[in-house]
Amino acid sequence: MPKKCPPESKRDFVRVARRGDSSQAEVTADFDISVESVRRWVRQADIDDGVVDGQTSSDQSATG
Repeated sequence: MPKKCPPESKRDFVRVARRGDSSQAEVTADFDISVESVRRWVRQADIDDGVVDGQTSSDQSATG
């Protein structure tokens, strides 16, 4: 079972991935996390930040 990543760490990974200094693959290798996890976190952050349409994290927790 994958280890649980704290929300503040996810935000840090997303910030680093968005900055563009490194590819998502490089970010994941540096922190020993999967590429798909970072892609998913960036995609959700884009929704939460209003960059793209979708169900926000707060909407998901309210219905889940």
